[in-house]
Amino acid sequence: MKKIIVLLFIAVSFTATSQTNDAVLNKRLAEYLAYSKDLKIDLLLSYMYPRIFELVDKKQMKELLGNAYNNADIDIKLDSVAIGTVQPLSKFSKGAFTKFGYSVKMKIKLLKKEMEEKSEQVLKNFKTKFGEENVSYDEASKIFWVSQNKEALAIKDKTYAVRAGPLRDSVRLFEL
Repeated sequence: MKKIIVLLFIAVSFTATSQTNDAVLNKRLAEYLAYSKDLKIDLLLSYMYPRIFELVDKKQMKELLGNAYNNADIDIKLDSVAIGTVQPLSKFSKGAFTKFGYSVKMKIKLLKKEMEEKSEQVLKNFKTKFGEENVSYDEASKIFWVSQNKEALAIKDKTYAVRAGPLRDSVRLFEL
């Protein structure tokens, strides 16, 4: 289940309008938001930085994302996604990038009765993984709410692409 949540955060990492003057970046982020909300995985993958697929095969990434969204055990919906502070564009020899913050709020429902019976343990696991203050559980609807504030990169070489995950791993992509 942890892999599913991590992959979901990768998928939604750049999914809102930006607070920058770069019209191309704003457009790409808005489009990516629409694709995330509509679960258009092929289009999401087309907006990811291509060098990511040197680390994880594109076919495998598609399968992992598909499994995260289309899972018989849990239903994951994006309730809200928003871009926070966008840093100025930084240039390097192969292009440019911008670092920015973003927030994601997910709605997670356990679909199988036997999993529902373990909701206390799932809640504890989510709180350990995402922080006590970022997780809540609505007993009446049996829905978990998970909020996250993260940082990510938008990378521009020929056009903008997106990269989520730990920034140290993102920076390593420039070295590949």
